[in-house]
Amino acid sequence: GLLLEQLLLETDLPIIVLDPNSDATRLRELVPGVDPDVAERWRSIKAGIAIRRLGGDGDERLRLRFFDLDPGTQQAVVGLDPLRDREEFDLLRGILEAEASGHSLDDLEARLRGAQDPELRPLALRIRNLGLLDWSIWSRDAGDGGLLDDLDRGDQRCLVVDLGSIPMHAERTLVAAAVLARVWHRRADRRPVLLVIDEAHNVCPPDPGDPLTAVATELATQIAGEGRKFGLHLLVATQRPLKVHE
Repeated sequence: GLLLEQLLLETDLPIIVLDPNSDATRLRELVPGVDPDVAERWRSIKAGIAIRRLGGDGDERLRLRFFDLDPGTQQAVVGLDPLRDREEFDLLRGILEAEASGHSLDDLEARLRGAQDPELRPLALRIRNLGLLDWSIWSRDAGDGGLLDDLDRGDQRCLVVDLGSIPMHAERTLVAAAVLARVWHRRADRRPVLLVIDEAHNVCPPDPGDPLTAVATELATQIAGEGRKFGLHLLVATQRPLKVHE
């Protein structure tokens, strides 16, 4: 927390925080007894600190659109392999194209829940069994890109993604993977940013135990290995270094 405060006070570097314990959500607060000059500087800085949390109000609500996820993350969420699951994968691609044309998650849910088409039923059954449509992270508005729109705009001085507000492990991993993917996708913009991964052993372990964690780990290692030339700086925090990918 002290490191983040000093970076905000002494540099102009934008910061994105993956915050699994909701520690950085109080970053905007001033404690009693702060030097008046520092307090005045902090009041101007905190206006640029954005917090996204599940259950937040208005723009602070954490949300994603499935359509906006990169293909690798989409495949990991649904558990599809483009070669092994060719038919279901192709059907999913058609559904995504429909969502891209302006359909909402409610439209998609209605189509899948009432699916009688023999070709569509296996995909609908897979999605129902995984409970994907009930995940609380999804934006229900076809025009609301939520968190990924925030990352594309990049107009916050510090964006705190409150993973601790998400009770379900799979959804937390999805949000982490989505942030890493979007940051890496936009690397050619060469827009400097510091990406902070707290409790990093949960995001990029040496042996990922599920497809979503594998996607997040691969993206984190790409950023660690190649991000510097694009202005992508990485801060990895953990009390258990051996449990983080080498």
